[in-house]
Amino acid sequence: MTIHPSVRLLVPAALFVVLVAAPRRPRLPSDGPAGPEPVVAAEAEAVPDVPLEELFHEMAQPGATVTVVEFSDFGCKYCGQFHRETLPALRRDYVATGKVRWRVVPFVLGIFPNGTEAMRAATCVAEQGEEAFWAMHDTLFARQADWMDTSDADQLLRSFAVVAGADGDDF
Repeated sequence: MTIHPSVRLLVPAALFVVLVAAPRRPRLPSDGPAGPEPVVAAEAEAVPDVPLEELFHEMAQPGATVTVVEFSDFGCKYCGQFHRETLPALRRDYVATGKVRWRVVPFVLGIFPNGTEAMRAATCVAEQGEEAFWAMHDTLFARQADWMDTSDADQLLRSFAVVAGADGDDF
């Protein structure tokens, strides 16, 4: 059986998603010495109620039965390579044909220059529509070296937003 190269790269990402989403089993007490007492909060802390739809951006056709959730950092060179080389084939063969719903959750690892600014720019563009987000998303990965190496990220990212179809004043 021949496995499409795009699928081979997708398997590790899917495994990561499964491992992250899997429920954790409680640990059994060990026979070793007892560790420090657990810290217990005096009061339950309020967790903000954030709708899941606000955490991801989606590309899908109606009727897609498989959902892939991808977590990526715009500054990660491996994420960039995946988005430039593999994702176009997955979009064409699976998303555009209605087989797969693709969801992206952008996040910042905090180790790439201007990474926070890039994620904020993509999020701001998304307020003007998902099509603008995906255009900005693709531009950020295509021009990764440009925005990571600039000393004026705000101006460069604004120009990317306008090219992606966003209103520069609203951005």
